[in-house]
Amino acid sequence: MKKDMVDITIREIIFFFASTFIGSVTYYIIDKLLSNSMLSIISAAVVGLSLFLLLVILSSRKKKFTLGVSKIYIDFGRAPSTMEIIKNARNSIEYLGISARTFINSEIIEEVLENKIREGIELKVLILKPDSKYLSIKAIDQGDDPEAWKCDINASLKRMSKLCTGAGTRKVSVRIYDALPIWRGILIDSRRGFITFYPPGHDARRSPVFIVENHGNGLYIPISCYFNFLWDTAEVVLNNYRQE
Repeated sequence: MKKDMVDITIREIIFFFASTFIGSVTYYIIDKLLSNSMLSIISAAVVGLSLFLLLVILSSRKKKFTLGVSKIYIDFGRAPSTMEIIKNARNSIEYLGISARTFINSEIIEEVLENKIREGIELKVLILKPDSKYLSIKAIDQGDDPEAWKCDINASLKRMSKLCTGAGTRKVSVRIYDALPIWRGILIDSRRGFITFYPPGHDARRSPVFIVENHGNGLYIPISCYFNFLWDTAEVVLNNYRQE
């Protein structure tokens, strides 16, 4: 952490002196050409400040790209909806969360998912076990009723069962895990994730949402591994899976 702060400070000092140098050159050129000191000062300040801010922004974007984060939304409500996310899926949809209440929250989304499944999309849904001890822990932490969460999970399981029946024997699996909920996300085609997390004492909907690209060396990889670990150790609830 200390090394990171030193690196950031050194980088921004370099940016500052580079911007100051360019600003000074701008002042010299305008002063010589127009003999207007006030205009030279204003122009130099604008050019120097703009260059400094541009360098800082580009540096920040490079760091986000290293993590594979292509976009950040301040909260759940500002991020793309489930409909916007799943309609672009071509091969697979993987969902990880507590109850899937906000994932399958309308008949329209159910219909879109059913159509996607009929087209050959592989759907995996991984939600919290209704009688998990972690459900009560997390619900109480968020100031909510554990029984209400159980009802939400059971309602999602019924909707998923209906979805499997409507889509026929296709690539659909639902499992329930028994662990403390940390991440919530939708992974599309093993290439992009829409990720948020469950912060202590707050609803996940108030957390930022990260769009994470799978470029082989970023945040997508550990989140995908976490999903796969939970999936492999979870209890199978629905398994309408047939290889096409």
